[in-house]
Amino acid sequence: MIQRSTTSARLTRLLLEVLGLLAMTQAAVAQPVSGYVGAGPGIYTNEVASGGLMHVAGGVDVAPSHFVSVGSDIGLLLGAGDAAAPIAFSASAHIPTSGHFDPYVRGGYTRVVFLSEGGGANAAHVGGGFTYWFSPNRAWSVEVRAVRPRFASRYWVARLGIAFR
Repeated sequence: MIQRSTTSARLTRLLLEVLGLLAMTQAAVAQPVSGYVGAGPGIYTNEVASGGLMHVAGGVDVAPSHFVSVGSDIGLLLGAGDAAAPIAFSASAHIPTSGHFDPYVRGGYTRVVFLSEGGGANAAHVGGGFTYWFSPNRAWSVEVRAVRPRFASRYWVARLGIAFR
């Protein structure tokens, strides 16, 4: 009798978890999703040196409302013989406008993975930019971002790219 009750409780719990997962999946699919890729120049600075770098990145944003989005991107930084892969998680506030112009400010957490040497650094990032939707599914994207790791080079990047949904 105890086994049957335990099995029934487990099946009921599993069924509720599956139903909850399906409900969350449907809610996530209902949100507008956009992707983007871009590249551009940047600069870095630390206690010893400073110089130029190149940056390329791509990511995705989910917008639960017209005013807020959350997203993530991954990139590649190259400069001064070093390479790093920043992995960022962001929240964005979109400034309401009319038409196809979508300006925003963005901030969040970045994990900078060092590729030319071991390790990495935790960082905060802030930035902003705009997306101009020239068709229902395609846009130009411009973003400027500052990244400040605690014990590594600070860097700033400007990125021009395309966005799609």
